[in-house]
Amino acid sequence: MNNDVLTAQTECLRTIDQWEGLIKRLKTLVHEQESYAPDAFAASVDGLMPEIIRRGKGFISWAQILVQLKSDHDGERRTSQTTTDVDTGQKADNADDVR
Repeated sequence: MNNDVLTAQTECLRTIDQWEGLIKRLKTLVHEQESYAPDAFAASVDGLMPEIIRRGKGFISWAQILVQLKSDHDGERRTSQTTTDVDTGQKADNADDVR
């Protein structure tokens, strides 16, 4: 696996973990909403929303990068594994078989 793919995978997982932590805090607030005054509950939820949105967008960005890198990387692999011998027109198993 190339370093760019590994970095994108790591960042995807990291942003998911951060987002899950925020969602867990939000879930706790919802479960405990009866113990909050309406204004305090609203302020607590509103306070989490910008960071939840930011982390979600961060994950989406990293996921798009990962998808693109995987598409590019897999495309390169297929191209190098199946090439056509220019002399015979036959497909070669890998780039080393091409004359």
